[in-house]
Amino acid sequence: MLQLSELQNISKDHYLLKFQFEASDKIPQPGQCIEIKVNNLTDPLLRRPISIFNYEDKKNIISFCFQWTCLYFNIATIEI
Repeated sequence: MLQLSELQNISKDHYLLKFQFEASDKIPQPGQCIEIKVNNLTDPLLRRPISIFNYEDKKNIISFCFQWTCLYFNIATIEI
């Protein structure tokens, strides 16, 4: 399971999400995708695929870089 450890604004509408995860035999590589379940409900039914941007081996941190363009939800309201 991933735990959100950092949300960083890197430009006007681009963000870097960093997740801490438990060590495992499978080492994630940049370019691979992880499917993220956004809530515990059935809507949306499908998980959202997002590509790994970076992996910090010693800290077990996976990073994702994305552009936020949603007009109805403010990314600043996410709590870590």
